[in-house]
Amino acid sequence: MKKLVTTSLVALGVIAAMGTAHAGKDTEWQVDGSYPTEAACDADGETGTFTRPDGTRLEPGDDIYECTQGADGQWYLSIWTD
Repeated sequence: MKKLVTTSLVALGVIAAMGTAHAGKDTEWQVDGSYPTEAACDADGETGTFTRPDGTRLEPGDDIYECTQGADGQWYLSIWTD
């Protein structure tokens, strides 16, 4: 029983952390293309400039980004903006 309670509390903590990781950012969009490594994705997310679908240009630091690995082994860049 203790193991079940501990596992449940850990899961709730992970969910809570995920919910606050992108607090204040309303829109998520995935950048076209993929990256062969997490480092390449991270470098582009940190220093790249992007244009949102509405035409607004984002400079480095204007957004929050995340690199996630797809089932195909490639890395994908998602950006959250206001």
